[in-house]
Amino acid sequence: MDMVDEVIDDPEFVFIFPNPEPLRPPILKIEEGIFGYGDSPILKDLNFFVDMESRMAILGANGAGKSTFLNLLVDKLTLTEGNYHKNARSRVAIFT
Repeated sequence: MDMVDEVIDDPEFVFIFPNPEPLRPPILKIEEGIFGYGDSPILKDLNFFVDMESRMAILGANGAGKSTFLNLLVDKLTLTEGNYHKNARSRVAIFT
């Protein structure tokens, strides 16, 4: 294997988010949500609310349901039970 020079500069990536237009609350809302596959609930008792002032971080151990929860928020998955509401003019995305 050939030796390579040490990497001096990490590449930079710049995110630019335009200021969003004001939206009436709720932008995103889950009430009494349950999600699971078959008879096994993965997430239950979900109550979640997002408005224009919300800032959040999703933290948890591996296998705790973080990705499942994010997929519920972006409509890749649907709740087994409960209510889901998203403002028609809102856009939700995930960058990994």
